Amino acid sequence: MKRVFALLVVFAFVAALAAPVFAANVAKLKADLKKLEAKLKVTKVKKTKASLQKQIAALKKKIAAGQVIVAPPPPPPAPVAVPPPPAPIKAAPAPAQAGLFGMGLETAAEVGLRAGMIGLNANVLLADPIGIGPMIGLPANAVKYVLGVGYAQGKDTASKDWKAVPLNIGGVIMLPADMMGGIESFVSGGINYVVYRTGAVGGTLGGDICAGVQGDLGLGGKTFGQVGYSILRSGTNATKGTFSSKSLSFMVGQKIIL
Repeated sequence: MKRVFALLVVFAFVAALAAPVFAANVAKLKADLKKLEAKLKVTKVKKTKASLQKQIAALKKKIAAGQVIVAPPPPPPAPVAVPPPPAPIKAAPAPAQAGLFGMGLETAAEVGLRAGMIGLNANVLLADPIGIGPMIGLPANAVKYVLGVGYAQGKDTASKDWKAVPLNIGGVIMLPADMMGGIESFVSGGINYVVYRTGAVGGTLGGDICAGVQGDLGLGGKTFGQVGYSILRSGTNATKGTFSSKSLSFMVGQKIIL
């Protein structure tokens, strides 16, 4: 379509340049025609009349042909207007999850082995108000704080049976998905304090550190698994002594929005 339009424009340009020449030639032919017609009116010789008539007919043909050439070419077709591309559709931001009770509070329940004992944890994950994520090159919601309570029972490092109720305080850092080939991964750590243990005596500070992965299994929140190392320690009791558990931890859990 563009090539045809360009050829029409070139043809119109050439015709415009040649038009004055053809117009002048047509004017001269018309003047000659008038002279011959004037001679035809006054002559009485048949042969001369016939000759003049032939000349007049020939001039008329030339004049007609010249007028066709001089006539301006038809205007080129109007270019077809190309409709503009549709405006990009902006994806609406995902609505915030209201949760089971409309509170929007993220929680996590865990079960597994903690410091070598059977353990349970119930934690609340809080947003980072300081904005540590962008400071270390991660998204704004990559860092969260963890507050919770747990329960553990089993044998300590001295093979003594004991039970403990620890408080958990720590944090979670979500890592970029491309670090694990598209899998969501995280590292976490924190401290714990046993507020109750066998013998009704509190404890001393312990700690947890782990790494894990998570994904959506259609259970209403992220399902995760983690492996790490934990320490749970108690205070000293006059009859029960001191309990201390240190070992690898393997936990699985489910996040729930309340």
